[in-house]
Amino acid sequence: MKIAIGSDDLKTIRRGHFGESKYFMVFDIRNGKRVAEEVRENPFLVKSDADGHHHGEAKNIMKFLNDCHIFIARSMGMHSIPKLVQKGVQPLITKIRDIEQVLETFIAGNTEAFLCFNPQTNKFEICKERLA
Repeated sequence: MKIAIGSDDLKTIRRGHFGESKYFMVFDIRNGKRVAEEVRENPFLVKSDADGHHHGEAKNIMKFLNDCHIFIARSMGMHSIPKLVQKGVQPLITKIRDIEQVLETFIAGNTEAFLCFNPQTNKFEICKERLA
């Protein structure tokens, strides 16, 4: 399975919305081990506000990361989340900042560190099933 994590510095998970990340780090996890990783620069990030606020283009980002099964972020736009779920992508929210730590936590199956999206309630809730 491939996991996409948004980052602006390649060390920590972006604090703001996933789609506004400068980079997407993509990790290939198989049999509980990281077997590959790559960095993809976000080609859809545009500055459009006078204050320099970045806006991601959710539709294009979903296509750009279409080989990923899980998106891990600290924040995601609620408009995009149901679309991700429809495409079979599991969006996860975490408070963990460090990318290495979040990967270790994910691989270990620590569900308490993540919130999973529940399409029935349209809300993020504590994950109840093992993730990896």
